Amino acid sequence: MPDGRVNRQARGEERRRDVLDATLSVIGRDGLRAVSHRTVAAEAGTSLSATTYYFESGRDMIVQAFAQYVDERIAAVQSVLSGPVEAGSLT
Repeated sequence: MPDGRVNRQARGEERRRDVLDATLSVIGRDGLRAVSHRTVAAEAGTSLSATTYYFESGRDMIVQAFAQYVDERIAAVQSVLSGPVEAGSLT
């Protein structure tokens, strides 16, 4: 049954990313102090238990949300830089 386990892990990782995206949305709309398990769960459309399963505290969600954001931006820049560079394409 490895396929079931892989699917569960993929769904879990997707839910975790959704919670982190929701954390950034809450921060952008309401500021850092608004981040709590409850507000992020509501924003993500998931259960409160999902946020507490993946993240110890609101601070943990904030730190990991910013880390995910930075990692995504770095990957995007690396993707651009790894392809052929045309004049004016980096502006």
